[in-house]
Amino acid sequence: MGCIPTLVTACWVGGEERDIHFNSTANGQGAATALPVWAVYMKRVFADRSLGYDPEQEFEKPELRDSLAFEPNLPEGEPQPNEPKPAPKPAAPANRTSGEELFE
Repeated sequence: MGCIPTLVTACWVGGEERDIHFNSTANGQGAATALPVWAVYMKRVFADRSLGYDPEQEFEKPELRDSLAFEPNLPEGEPQPNEPKPAPKPAAPANRTSGEELFE
């Protein structure tokens, strides 16, 4: 996957048959096979000014938020993202309802 602010492109290199293998992982991994294809593609995209893609365009920085203060609109009763979940209660043995009777 490669992306610029206004374009996302996927490049896959490989074979659909299970019997097709690269001689080594170094030759078959994405930086050795798919990345060069993507680089040539992007050079051509940027060279064709009629497409309107700017190689100098930068991604917009997102507004910083205090992630602890963010509260999505979850239905009432649903756990909130920053709220600790209650620990599950241990199940009582089948022949007892709780361990309290041991201390009576």
